[in-house]
Amino acid sequence: MASRFFLGPRNKTAKQSCSSTGIWMVLLNLPWHLRYLPQNIYLAGVIPGPQKPSNDDINHYLRLLVDDLQAMWNPGVFFSRTFEQPAGRVCRGLLIPVVCDLLAAHQVIGYPGAPTAHYFCTCCDLDIDDINVIDRREWPKKDLQHIRRYANIYRGAQSERDQQAIFEACGWRWTPLFLLEYWNPPLFTVIDSMHSLDLNLLKNHVRNLLQIDFKHKGGNALRAESTTRVKRVVDRPEDIRALRACQEVIFQNNPQLLYELLKFQRRILYSFCLDYDIRMEGHQSVISYQRQIPYSTASFVQRYPRLSRIQEELLGDQSSEGGHESETPGSVDGDNTSETSRQVDSSNGPVDVIKPMVLRRLSRNIVALLDEEDDIVSARVYSQTSARILAHFCDVLALNRAAIDLGTRRAKKDLFNLLLTELSFFDQLKDNPDAAQTLLLEFAIDSPSVAVVDADAFLGSDVMEAVYQDMRRTRLPSWITPAPHDWGTSRRGKLSADNWRIICCIHLPITLIRLFGSSDGRPQALLANFMDLVSAVRLAAMRQSSPEQIQMYTEKIIKYTKGTLELFPDYSILPSHHAALHIGDMLTRFGPKHAHDSPHYERYINFFHHMNTNNHVGEVEGTFLRTAARNANVLALLADSVEAQGLVQRMIDRMKGHEKERLRGFRLAEALDPFNPTRAPAGEASISDGVKGKLVDRELELLTEILQAAPDERNTIVDPDVTFLSSISYHHDVYGVWNSQRYRDSAILYRYNGDECAGIIQKIFLHRHKTSRNEDTTSRYLLIAEYLPIAKDEDLFRKYGYAGGFSCLAGRQLVRLVRLESVICHIAATEIAEQSIVHVLPINRTLFSDETIRDRDE
Repeated sequence: MASRFFLGPRNKTAKQSCSSTGIWMVLLNLPWHLRYLPQNIYLAGVIPGPQKPSNDDINHYLRLLVDDLQAMWNPGVFFSRTFEQPAGRVCRGLLIPVVCDLLAAHQVIGYPGAPTAHYFCTCCDLDIDDINVIDRREWPKKDLQHIRRYANIYRGAQSERDQQAIFEACGWRWTPLFLLEYWNPPLFTVIDSMHSLDLNLLKNHVRNLLQIDFKHKGGNALRAESTTRVKRVVDRPEDIRALRACQEVIFQNNPQLLYELLKFQRRILYSFCLDYDIRMEGHQSVISYQRQIPYSTASFVQRYPRLSRIQEELLGDQSSEGGHESETPGSVDGDNTSETSRQVDSSNGPVDVIKPMVLRRLSRNIVALLDEEDDIVSARVYSQTSARILAHFCDVLALNRAAIDLGTRRAKKDLFNLLLTELSFFDQLKDNPDAAQTLLLEFAIDSPSVAVVDADAFLGSDVMEAVYQDMRRTRLPSWITPAPHDWGTSRRGKLSADNWRIICCIHLPITLIRLFGSSDGRPQALLANFMDLVSAVRLAAMRQSSPEQIQMYTEKIIKYTKGTLELFPDYSILPSHHAALHIGDMLTRFGPKHAHDSPHYERYINFFHHMNTNNHVGEVEGTFLRTAARNANVLALLADSVEAQGLVQRMIDRMKGHEKERLRGFRLAEALDPFNPTRAPAGEASISDGVKGKLVDRELELLTEILQAAPDERNTIVDPDVTFLSSISYHHDVYGVWNSQRYRDSAILYRYNGDECAGIIQKIFLHRHKTSRNEDTTSRYLLIAEYLPIAKDEDLFRKYGYAGGFSCLAGRQLVRLVRLESVICHIAATEIAEQSIVHVLPINRTLFSDETIRDRDE
């Protein structure tokens, strides 16, 4: 089953949007080449908009499906006749798997909707606070019995308030899918690799880690260091009070301690465990595991009956005259202690702790005053802050505010003037730019979106210009939609999953290896880390899977994630990073990516957008459903009846025209589909119209060497008459000659005498030959101008294996004649004139299942 939210047609007017929700079902018993044909995809329903259904509203629609699914499983459905059983048989069906993007999957299975919620992973019980834990052995497993128990408790709650409290405590809601006795959400929920890898990891790595900057030249992608690089703990006054109560309960050690601890929220118990380094049995890290924290905390009392230094600081008597609590929360990670904020007492009493984000915003505004000292800017900064924030800011900077009474109405103005008139502070910032940067770093916050150091983006103006230059001189096969020539700029805007895949797997490796392949230090490390990601993405997208390939993917994605945390110490990995670590499990359970992928449903949504509708919410969904059913019925009828095809040829042409449109950017996904019915069957060749002609002497010599290679064929006569072709289709690909309309398909990778070689197709021809046994045979040949490869130990690109490609000498070519069966795949050929080389990047529809394993062995 698949569920997708999609925008209705014509939703861009005045930035208004109207979304509907589609539910599809696919019969996995069908062979791959039939499974995702439009006539075989069952559109189970379209949920009306204009907004996405709520968590409870969607249950009413799911219940309709579940009622049918229950009957299909037990007792099953009796078919009066099948192909193999003329007398009929009983068939049973079950729902496996659920294919959705992250948000839709969480809603369908009853999980928290926000991807950054505490319970963020559908596969394991790791908490968002522990997301940087990479070791799979530390990940708690989900317990199906507990999940079903939580769902039933949620269902039996007496009020919405009780349901919300249960949901926040347990992380599961009731959905009708739990009525299916075999339903196991951790095992049956697929992590969508298109959204997880293409639209998250690749995009995030380029945009947020490497960074793009068109104003400055490329740097080392350094980021402002965080002063609070610790795990999150409680920081709100009410949480601190709860932590105090929890502390008292633990050290009272009553017989009912375990049940008393269950009354506290997860974050309170986790903060206590993190402070004391309390670990679950068998774990090397402090893991926030909701069912084990109370047990771990209760057993702690017997072996560690004393307060830690941080807890003593949190729970000490620090109260202000106004009744405010002045606890300053902190945390330790192992043996390292880090303050989350600092506070200096004054004669006028302390103030409440201010969030670092607020202080950092004020520090940026203060620094902005250095460049524009006028009343307008000063008034704007003054209006965006408060006396309480200014007082804390002065305390952090150790400025004497004893003469200012916070209880007066002039307190804000006096504090603001204090900041601007403190000559030792202001003049220092004005005369020393480094001091201004130090002020900003004083209030750095621990966030994935920490600002990069100014003018230090890795993809600077010079690097991006080199990328654009290489894109212009790269010859891509015709079945790959070129990426936008100005990607990364603000005027280009949003890119599709197809765009990010092509940019990161083809164009960026070519340029970055060329520029930084021979460098050392941080640029080399950044390149290696990026290539680990590219290798993992290519492995995950392979059309064939094996245990070796899955193991290689897991190794690459773990290496990439660890490298990211080492290169960017302030960076916390995203839920999509963690989801990518589970994709190997998806490949093991459900097979290659294309068997459970999203583009099939995205293309169906594209079909919706081409329908003629009145755009009336509540009516348009019915039009979608009826038109989709008619389209499927017509396609099935036409596929079985040649007579019907002749009667409606114009309609067939129109339908094929819709199929050829690539408005949603999934042309690459469709072209990579080896079971696309528009392609020639595997092993067969589709021949275009040919022209009769004769081979020249050198070409005839090469053909004779092939045909007379066997001892018993050496006396056969080789006829120079052939049929020249401009293109030929073979193994789901089309190959053309270099001077034809299919010139983009002339660059290929092929085998010659056991070696893999690259070259440009000069001629394609058919040749009829009579063997020594007097048998007539017709063979297909390619005349190729072969590139001469550079020695492996001198080639920077070969260091990165199948993801980096290899380079050849420019201008020097050999003439080869090979059979069509020797062709492996297309290549992306990039002529780099300044280095006198041609870079070759093989682009196979199966994405190198054989070459990948061989590269690792070498």
